[in-house]
Amino acid sequence: MPVMDSSVASEPPTHEDVAVLRIEGMMCQKNCGTTVASALRACDGVSAVSVSFPLAAALVHGTAQSNALVVAVEDMGFDAQVVTDASESEELARQLGGGDDIPAVAPAAQAQAAEIVLRVTGMMCQKNCGTTATNALRNTAGVSSAVVSFKHGAALVRGTASASDLVEAVEMMGFDAEVVADEFDAAELAHQLSMEHETVAPACKPPIDSTLASNHMPVMDSSVASEPPTHEDVAVLRIEGMMCQKNCGTTVASALRACDGVSAVSVSFPLAAALVHGTAQSNALVVAVEDMGFDAQVVTDASESEELARQLGGGDDIPAVAPAAQAQAAEIVLRVTGMMCQKNCGTTATNALRNTAGVSSAVVSFKHGAALVRGTASASDLVEAVEMMGFDAEVVADEFDAAELAHQLSMEHETVAPACKPPIDSTLASNHMPVMDSS
Repeated sequence: MPVMDSSVASEPPTHEDVAVLRIEGMMCQKNCGTTVASALRACDGVSAVSVSFPLAAALVHGTAQSNALVVAVEDMGFDAQVVTDASESEELARQLGGGDDIPAVAPAAQAQAAEIVLRVTGMMCQKNCGTTATNALRNTAGVSSAVVSFKHGAALVRGTASASDLVEAVEMMGFDAEVVADEFDAAELAHQLSMEHETVAPACKPPIDSTLASNHMPVMDSSVASEPPTHEDVAVLRIEGMMCQKNCGTTVASALRACDGVSAVSVSFPLAAALVHGTAQSNALVVAVEDMGFDAQVVTDASESEELARQLGGGDDIPAVAPAAQAQAAEIVLRVTGMMCQKNCGTTATNALRNTAGVSSAVVSFKHGAALVRGTASASDLVEAVEMMGFDAEVVADEFDAAELAHQLSMEHETVAPACKPPIDSTLASNHMPVMDSS
């Protein structure tokens, strides 16, 4: 059944054209159909859209040029062509427009915004897991805002999306989710997540990218010299809950470095500890770490603190890491296979790359099956980041191929947005319903 807008009558709008497109490559109505509908709706001159996965077709009302519609769909990674056969076009338009066999659905405008709290389990950290779950929820049609907290094992979502759609979005990322039914628990979690979301940013400066060390090296800030800075305090923290150096260690280092008054940070997963130079208050450092989902406490024993500070500062057993400033920025092109669409898969791969330490920018294209990454991160770290999301990746070694892909991805990234208006949130239909525009 198509999802019909309340303003769409049985007859198409007057003084407007009607275009019927064949859409190839959609895997479902919910994500792919919504993605295509949003891409078409975002084009200048479009007044109404209906997309059907079962029919592999789209009906578009408005004054937009047919070639612009085709380009908009293809930019999302699907194939599209205008149906030129009159009888085929008429039949598809009838079905997509809500004929005898396809009853109209209640207007999407009647959906009421709501606040839903979810229990989310299976996350291992805030940086990757929390970000992945957050993006999955924010990419769900009808969601106006979403906050996920690894620390509280919960998510706060506002919008018109149904609870079942939100649960499904989280579970598609590999986590477990359920609605918090108890009103008191839901209200308390909503308050905690709202406070956490509002207070973490003002308490800290914008994070500075860190450079990864090996599994036996602390993550060192570029301002850490062989001797600690003068006229500053030194705090040693015990950090519990880290699962690795690369992601967890980097997350803790960034959280500490972002706090006001911090001049240098060293974090070690093997030592489960952190060394912080600067004028920041110890309790502020503890809060910063705990906001990332780890446990932290200040080491008060003088001998233990001194020994950990020696090791974290680059002693005999743990060599110091080269300053981040020495790393050279580079452009790396990856082949990425295994993606099924741009909206979820492409976004997931993009976020994985952007969350990798040393990355300054990243663009992933489902259409080209490639990624363009700029920054100081190593190729192996980039490949690992993509593969952790379930896709396959390899560096494009051929210089000509890499240059051509880099050009295509740069052009795609720069030209998609200007060609369209900002997308309007769409409301999900069932797996057998096309998505209709609210205008």
